[in-house]
Amino acid sequence: MRLGIGLCVVLALLGCTSNDVPIPTGTTTGTSVDVTGTWTLTWGPMAGTFTVQDTAITAPVPPSTTPDTTITNRLVADTCTASGTMTLTQQSPIANVVGTYTITRTCSDTLVFPSTGPDTIPAGVAAIITDSVYRAVVTADNNLIFFLDKPPTATAPTPAAAPFKQGQEALVSGNSMSGVAVWANLLFKHAPKVPPARAVPLRGTLSATRP
Repeated sequence: MRLGIGLCVVLALLGCTSNDVPIPTGTTTGTSVDVTGTWTLTWGPMAGTFTVQDTAITAPVPPSTTPDTTITNRLVADTCTASGTMTLTQQSPIANVVGTYTITRTCSDTLVFPSTGPDTIPAGVAAIITDSVYRAVVTADNNLIFFLDKPPTATAPTPAAAPFKQGQEALVSGNSMSGVAVWANLLFKHAPKVPPARAVPLRGTLSATRP
């Protein structure tokens, strides 16, 4: 399986459904690696773009009495970087993985186009995230797939929907791993002419090492 395919089958962002989550079945996954241990992780840059519509209203020019309205599209680049640690235990013979992580994530927004005019987007603020690894598994071709999402909560009579919005897939080789990440549900504040916050899909890289 090529790197990134696992994310395709679990992220709705890529047009797939959560029913395709590659959780192994049977008596063994046949993996030749063990991810048990404490890993130091680095993401980024994670990047995505979003178009903001700025509306400018100018006073009417006589003899007209109607104000002029101009809408300008601004392409905004949303970016995040993150680092932290993750302690994992790989189960056997089915290579499900459990563990916890603590990550510091910093995001920011940058005006890309046009190159002039005020950037009304607030600067990012570092956020520390501590949680359990959600739906993690090592595949038969030694890829670790895990999610930073919080486990879903069911509200009767509706079953809980799997989030699968912040996925990672990394190829494990010895005491290192590298791969890709897709974060689809982070909210960014943009110009006041659009809703207060929008989810902007971010894509980027992930690397990790352990002693």
